[in-house]
Amino acid sequence: MGIRIVDRYQMTTDRFWNEVFFDPEFTQGLYRDGLGYAGCEVLSESVDERGNRERALKVFPKLDMPGPVRKILGSRFYYEERGRFDAQRRRWVAVLTIPRVGERISLRTTMWLEDRPDGCADRFAQIDVDIRIFGLRRLFERFAEKSLREGYVKATAFTNQY
Repeated sequence: MGIRIVDRYQMTTDRFWNEVFFDPEFTQGLYRDGLGYAGCEVLSESVDERGNRERALKVFPKLDMPGPVRKILGSRFYYEERGRFDAQRRRWVAVLTIPRVGERISLRTTMWLEDRPDGCADRFAQIDVDIRIFGLRRLFERFAEKSLREGYVKATAFTNQY
């Protein structure tokens, strides 16, 4: 299942990639204050000589889950996000996995921004959701889409105030 989200940032692409997205204070604030999650740990982070970056996070969301989803994921689940920023193409590609369910659930996000003439930028996110849970696939897909769309609205509001 594919989900595409487009929203507007009140900043340029340069400012977002150079001053915001990789700022540790922004990252912690986004998950804690913007999304209301229980926490976020940076597992690893690196940058090479060309400006390409890699980052791995362990994230502890607080989500209102339907009963069958909560039964499989657990009430205190976490996910890991491993991403890579291509400095030349200016794209972030990240894979989100939930260790508790192994390869049965994964999300792959490709994110990029396009500057607008008014000094703002449109943020594009293409999210590919792969759910392999027999009998509950549609329920999980609906839950994932609802959670992602709500989360992106909150993330955009937080980012625009940062």
